[in-house]
Amino acid sequence: MASPIPETSADSSRGPLPALARNRKQTSYALLVIAVLFALIPLWMVYHYKYAAAKEAETAGAEEKKTADQAKPAPEKQLRYLPVMIWGGALALIFMGAGVWYLLSEETGAWNAADATRLMVLTIGGLSGLVTVLMIGLALPYFEWWNVFIGGVESWRKEWWRVGITMLALFGGLALMFVSLQLARTDERSSPGLRRLLYGYNSVLTGLLVLAILIVLNVLTYVPLPAWGSFFSKPGDWTASSLYTLSPASKNLLASIDQPLKIYVLLTKGDPFYSEVENLMGNCRAVNPRMEVEYVPPDLRRATAQELGRKYALTESMGVLVVYTTKEGRDEHEFIPRDDLGTADRMSPDKFSFKGEDELMKKLRLLTEGKSRATVYFAQGDGELDLNDSSTAGPDRGLGILRDRLERANYQIKELALQNPTLDRIPEDAAIVVIARPARPLSSKALNALRSYMNPTSKDAKKGKLVILFDVVTGRDQNLVQTGLENFVQEFNVRVNNDRILAIRSDPLQTIALANPNARNSLAQAFAGESPYVFTDVRSLDIPSSQPNAPFNPCTAEALFLAVEQNILIELPPLHNDPVSYLEGLLKGMEVDKEKRKELEAMLAKKPPAVAITVTQPSEPEPSGDPHARLRGMKQEPRLVIFGDASWAANQGISRQNSGRFELFVSILNWLRESPEIGKMADEKERKFYSLGATPEGIVRLEWLPGFLICLTIIGLGGGIWIVRRR
Repeated sequence: MASPIPETSADSSRGPLPALARNRKQTSYALLVIAVLFALIPLWMVYHYKYAAAKEAETAGAEEKKTADQAKPAPEKQLRYLPVMIWGGALALIFMGAGVWYLLSEETGAWNAADATRLMVLTIGGLSGLVTVLMIGLALPYFEWWNVFIGGVESWRKEWWRVGITMLALFGGLALMFVSLQLARTDERSSPGLRRLLYGYNSVLTGLLVLAILIVLNVLTYVPLPAWGSFFSKPGDWTASSLYTLSPASKNLLASIDQPLKIYVLLTKGDPFYSEVENLMGNCRAVNPRMEVEYVPPDLRRATAQELGRKYALTESMGVLVVYTTKEGRDEHEFIPRDDLGTADRMSPDKFSFKGEDELMKKLRLLTEGKSRATVYFAQGDGELDLNDSSTAGPDRGLGILRDRLERANYQIKELALQNPTLDRIPEDAAIVVIARPARPLSSKALNALRSYMNPTSKDAKKGKLVILFDVVTGRDQNLVQTGLENFVQEFNVRVNNDRILAIRSDPLQTIALANPNARNSLAQAFAGESPYVFTDVRSLDIPSSQPNAPFNPCTAEALFLAVEQNILIELPPLHNDPVSYLEGLLKGMEVDKEKRKELEAMLAKKPPAVAITVTQPSEPEPSGDPHARLRGMKQEPRLVIFGDASWAANQGISRQNSGRFELFVSILNWLRESPEIGKMADEKERKFYSLGATPEGIVRLEWLPGFLICLTIIGLGGGIWIVRRR
């Protein structure tokens, strides 16, 4: 039994402590009443949640009859807010113990009134402040309101009362402990027992202050605040294959969303996809902090999960719900079922695939575009690549694989018969027209329809967007077939040369090209720094120099891809069937034959030839004959993309793994439509199940030993200070 603290000098008769000392019995009864009030908190919460769970079955039928607009999120039926229950129960025990001890100390006479009152107030204030800090200031926001605190300033403003309660509990509890400590300062020098208690109390308070500072700093690293959270909260990915990094196209799409967006994650915490989705949501919020994320595990928050299922008519209980608010204030939603997030076998330790990023971007693209699908017409009938051919037997076989992937990417694909004699205009629903490898001359009627589509005479009509994939198509005389599109694209300041690019190496038809690093348009910038693309059998493109007396052309042409190899030949028609033998013949005897050397030097490209060119045009009408209008900073509208090769978009090229060709084609379409989703897109990423090779006892030690050692170190340091200062 601890020895009582020696009697101290008499206190003044004024103040709250002497008043409590004179009424010890009444004070004890008041403490017991307060204990009963605090005990009602956990009792009421248990009754509330259990009663609500019992009533759920009775009200389920009525809830089913509600419409989606009438359905409102109901209170959780499961037991929640456990820290609040523990806090109420702990305060009830503290006040009850203090009241009983204070009442018994008067009857036994072991403590005088002044010291007993001071010790009672010190104990209640210290323990109450400690429990409030731990349970309400730390545990409650961590277990219940974590999404609010990492949601940034917008989330804090919306849920200001949660932030206020947490800050009040954290700093109010510490302030209560500090004020309680000051009550005994007057007798610190005269009472050794009280001095020891105060020094130990001070050590605990100092440790809690340090802990609170560390926790606040760690929470701030999750919040994108200027000059702090924007740096520390930036996600890092140190994996060799960038498993946890968003693709550039995903970042562009997320950054463009300026409307309210909320995502509900309906997955259990034990699901293999839960941590993957959690990482994905963190990366998305780092790009767009306005995006809200709420985790609703169906096993822990069953009521909210069921309410969301009723409100949004979900057909499955697990997955990711995306709710997007349109500019008109209408909520639109899309749902990603759990099985669409990837493939995983919970019982297998092998790898699994995760494609949540790709699925999420598809839903966001669908919602931001008003659940409409852009229509892309592919020209057919003039020898173009067949839209219905999915064979990969040859490099120039069909567009069937491209068609399937575009339709999965929310595009509507249709055929356009340019050779149809009744065709007088391009369909009005055409967002983009694609002509891939035309092999026969187009009729003048088809060319006029394309001109009217690209440059409509009506002021209200929208200007067309066009993708032309030229290719090396020769006739019997080995001269390049003139389709009429060569002259057509000259109207947009692009020249398609009658030649073929050859590289001096074993496979001369392959051309290695990189995105133009000096281009100003976003499409070229999105692919700058990416791996080189390989094109086969390429016609070179060029941007003709403006002539002094030529009519003013408002179009701006820029090279998109450039052939980067040094030894590149430009072969003029008639082209050779065997380019390898042709090059060998040129190189043979070149060192001794000056004529062959001059011939070869004349064929070498003087500058990197363009493989692809983009064309933009000011979106606002320009003054007629003003050649400097575009220098005034007018916004450029994408109009046209031209390639000297079409095989890269054919089945064999598109189906090649990690080639980036489909991403390139989709980015071209998105760029022409002025959609932000440009650049390398999300790939299906492989993960592995890692199992820790340790016994259950070892896992428990790994979980609890570090925390125990940290607490032991803090207690040891505080105890050492206490022992030193008590002397």
